[in-house]
Amino acid sequence: MLKKRPRAQSLCELAPLCQYKLGVPCVLLNATIYNVEKKLVEDMQNYDLIYVRDSASRKYLERHGLNSNVVPGLSFLSRPTPREN
Repeated sequence: MLKKRPRAQSLCELAPLCQYKLGVPCVLLNATIYNVEKKLVEDMQNYDLIYVRDSASRKYLERHGLNSNVVPGLSFLSRPTPREN
């Protein structure tokens, strides 16, 4: 999630929607987070769980008072598709 990115902002706006409007948990999964605006960090507090791809992201969030867990990138769980010749 890079600074001033519309997609990152949309993802962060999803958490309060889930929590306050729909009453369902919201999880941020497979994220890499660094150098984000203060507003995005504040919005991330609405996630029930945050899973990041690397320890640098976890440390960044920790410095901003957010808990997260490091998990491998989901791309490592997929199988390559056979190439057609």
